[in-house]
This record gives sequence, structure tokens and C-alpha cells, in this order.
Amino acid sequence: MSSVLSIKNQMAKQAIMCIATMGSVGAGKTKLNEALTAINTLRHQRERLQGTTINMGHAELYIYRDQKTNDLVMNPQYITHDLELVMHHSIGDNPGHKSYTPALISGSGAVDIILFAVSAEEGIVSQTKQHGRVAMLTGTENIGIFITKADLVPTKKN
Repeated sequence: MSSVLSIKNQMAKQAIMCIATMGSVGAGKTKLNEALTAINTLRHQRERLQGTTINMGHAELYIYRDQKTNDLVMNPQYITHDLELVMHHSIGDNPGHKSYTPALISGSGAVDIILFAVSAEEGIVSQTKQHGRVAMLTGTENIGIFITKADLVPTKKN
């Protein structure tokens, strides 16, 4: 019985799905990734200075179930005995700028889900369309559209 539990624990550590973020430069892909995982994927000094992804970033999303409340907890800061790992996903943060299209294509080749970020501030721009074409080329059927930066758009007053 303990060997079965050991195998189950090892399998839970493997990523179930590979997820990629796509969208134009400045659409908020890195912030979306950070909101899900609490990990900033801008790793290199040049990326941090520019505030944009150059090399594909990477973060892990661990989902635990609280055995007392049955609530799901994403990437908890502390893991207690009450938390049971139920899912593990790998998220790639793709660069948005057209100069980094080869990195985008290589980072999206074998993904299960695409999180497509569209800035409410800018709307659909040429890079958004380009990323949409790349998304179609991957053959990925699971695409979620996220409207980002909605808080930066002024609201109408009646």
C-alpha cells in the first residue's frame, strides 16, 4: 500500500498541464502569471529593467486542497499538514514583442491551455492578432481570454 501512495505522491509532483500566456507586449501576461502563481517570471536583469519578457519565463502552479475546509488553495506561502497536493501545472510566460516571435513559437509548441491576455487599455493591436495566429498554429483547443488592465480604463459617468 505504501508503494501505491509513493507513486501517487510522485505523480502529483509532475505537471498535469502545460499552460502558456500569449498577447501583445504590455498586455499584462507577466502580471497575469504572477497573479496565478505569486511568482514574477522576469528573471534576467535586462527584463527587470525593461519590465518585459525577453526569454520565456516559467512558474509552477500548485493547487492544494485544505482537508479541513475542502477549499482549494493556489501556491500557498506555507504548506501545512492539512494541505493535500491535488494538481500541479507549469506556466510559460511568453514574450510579446514581435522581435521575440521565435521564442513565442518555441514556447507555445506543446501546450494544453493558452491564457490569452488582451489589454483593456489598448484593445486588439497587430501583435494581438499575430499571437492569435500563433495560437491557432499550435492546435491548442483550450484558450482562455483574459481582459487585463481594466482598472486603467476610465469609467463613464452618467
